[in-house]
Amino acid sequence: MTKEKPNLFEPTLKVNLRHKLNVAYLNLRSVLPPKNQNVKVVIYGQGRSGSTLLESLISSSGYFEEQGEIIRPYRRILGSPLAFVKGFANHYYKENFIFHVKDYQLSDEGLELIDPREFLHKLYKEGWKIVYLNRKNILRQSISKQIANQRNLFHQHNDQNIEKSYQIDLEELEYEIQLRMDYLKKERENLEGLKYEEVCYEEDLLDPRMHQKTINRLLDHFGLGPKKVSTSLKRTGKKPLEKQIKNYAEMVSFLKEKGWDYYLNDPSYQ
Repeated sequence: MTKEKPNLFEPTLKVNLRHKLNVAYLNLRSVLPPKNQNVKVVIYGQGRSGSTLLESLISSSGYFEEQGEIIRPYRRILGSPLAFVKGFANHYYKENFIFHVKDYQLSDEGLELIDPREFLHKLYKEGWKIVYLNRKNILRQSISKQIANQRNLFHQHNDQNIEKSYQIDLEELEYEIQLRMDYLKKERENLEGLKYEEVCYEEDLLDPRMHQKTINRLLDHFGLGPKKVSTSLKRTGKKPLEKQIKNYAEMVSFLKEKGWDYYLNDPSYQ
């Protein structure tokens, strides 16, 4: 039996009647003009890059309420993600609005809802602020996904140390690293011609001491004043990789063979 290729898209969520009614309502709401000019923000980037952390920090300013990945639960029943998002924001017309989205939630094998470039450019033309979030260390990003899947825990709100170590599937790791490299290139292309603020996980989010400076910069881009921010989210992979990964030595040999071992010496994680 041929092993199924891994992908970045999350498992499809179950859809019920409430979801379908919500979509119908929000599509209708999208054609009605908003009652005020609130600040609307989309965080654009890949999974395991800190999007939930970033939205949590921005929302803790009090200017926004966390909405998360609003497209994901409705993806299989959306006719127009653009209308859905606009309707969602119009529903919260009394407040500023923020959500985050991934390229592969808009266009993935077997289901293309809208070209991500078109999606971003249309939102931008309507006054949305765009934050582009990326992560330089694709190796750690890919390892983080495998471990999160095995733990069935993607976000952590306490300082509990995870003593267990995990087996990394090297075939899956290779495929995902290459896939993420391709997505990074596509994301840059999709953003061409747009004014946006860029946030790098390693430079702006990994060290909690950078959180306030990062959010102050973003709030200024949104036209909002600085506010003190905080989050209950904790980093899930604090231990050195050799203590997190059972087959660490095998993985190192694999990375050297592929020319990717430089990721292991990233000073951001020392």
